[in-house]
Amino acid sequence: MKKIQSILILLIIFTIAYSQESFDRHLNQILQNNPELKAVEQKGQSSIYNSKDKLLPLDPDLEYKFKENDNYEAGITQKLKFPSYYFLQYRAYKLTKEQQQLVQDAFVVKLLEEAAIKFNWLIYLDKQIEIQEDRMQRADSLNKLFKQQLQQGEISQLPFNRSKLHLLEYKTSLKDLREKRKEVLQNLIKLNGGQKLEFNLENYQPVLSFPKFNDYKEKYCKRDPEIKLAQLNSDLSSKNLQIAKHQWLPDFKIGVHTDKMKNANMHFGISIPLWKERNRVKQAKVDLNSQEYNEKNIITTRESELKNLYSEYKKCKHQYFEYKNILNKDRTLELLEKSFESGEISAINYYQEIEKLYQYQDKLRQLRRDIAILEVILENYKLLDLKSSQN
Repeated sequence: MKKIQSILILLIIFTIAYSQESFDRHLNQILQNNPELKAVEQKGQSSIYNSKDKLLPLDPDLEYKFKENDNYEAGITQKLKFPSYYFLQYRAYKLTKEQQQLVQDAFVVKLLEEAAIKFNWLIYLDKQIEIQEDRMQRADSLNKLFKQQLQQGEISQLPFNRSKLHLLEYKTSLKDLREKRKEVLQNLIKLNGGQKLEFNLENYQPVLSFPKFNDYKEKYCKRDPEIKLAQLNSDLSSKNLQIAKHQWLPDFKIGVHTDKMKNANMHFGISIPLWKERNRVKQAKVDLNSQEYNEKNIITTRESELKNLYSEYKKCKHQYFEYKNILNKDRTLELLEKSFESGEISAINYYQEIEKLYQYQDKLRQLRRDIAILEVILENYKLLDLKSSQN
């Protein structure tokens, strides 16, 4: 007995591990092929190069003047900012690199979250299509039976009409499910850069067990790239304010001039900012205030969203296990068929009862789908681990 239990446990672990590996493999495929992600990466690299250029001083000025009697004058002049300006620009450059990485991370989370949600929809639709096909076959068999009984005068027209109506409803529902599946699959192909996807997932990920909300929220906020990006944008705006203040420090000039007589002269100069970009500091202060308000808004909004999602998840999970426990112990379909075959209930009552049962079963599968989708959203920051594993 213990050996059988051990084998069952190993099979469950293997199934879960294989399911997770398959799920991750599909997401990795989209991560590699999505063109919008590649565009975001290139745009980020462009911003980094632009920031890097600010680390360098201006180009030197070269002069060569022709004068009378074959005389000439040549010189070179270099302009330099106040030394601390370059240090601040280097700090801003480092922050810009972090900023662009977080921009990419935030995009990756949204991309893979969207893909994972659609994968869970496909799992749901495939199962629903399979069940709907079975229901349609049952309805078709019953419709043929009623047609035969009607021709033999054993039943009235009403049960036969009801059976035709139910068969039509199942056919319509099956058609809608297949159309929905095509739509979801087409959206996934779009996310995959137009390349075909071989979808072979049959089961959801195991139902998670979340900690208390405050513990969960703290963990989420520490890893959420959008919150980290908002915080870093505030830091970068603060650094830009310091740079703007340094723009009002004098620039320096140093140069060397010589002429035909080999007379070399060094000269030094200083430029005093009076009018150029006189509102730069005010603008930088406004930008900093804007980023700080934006940071607070993002954190507040995200905490509110998480609270609502967490509550919805708990509710769906509770309802799911309630439905599951009832339906697992319920033999309603089997009992209904026996009662109908023995003549204990009429055809109308049979249809009414079986529709109720189908509604409960559909609700159970919808709840399982919603749980899987909510888990993806509540733990979307973990999707970044897939990106890290590729690097």
